[in-house]
Amino acid sequence: MGVSILVATTFDDGETRRRNIGRLRRAPDELESDNLGLLLDEAKHLLRRLQEAILQDQINEGHCQLVCTRPNAA
Repeated sequence: MGVSILVATTFDDGETRRRNIGRLRRAPDELESDNLGLLLDEAKHLLRRLQEAILQDQINEGHCQLVCTRPNAA
């Protein structure tokens, strides 16, 4: 079984940016009670990737607003 985790960020101007932050795979023979759901190491990795994606989008949007609103900024 494979699960893709995607993040979609919609900016104030209506643009939407999508990115894949992770993929989980479980072979049928690995589906035991110890391996069901999200494991702690996987959760930590996904949270780190999610934080990076959100932070990057916030910085990019803030930078764009700064550049777009200041005539001589670049």
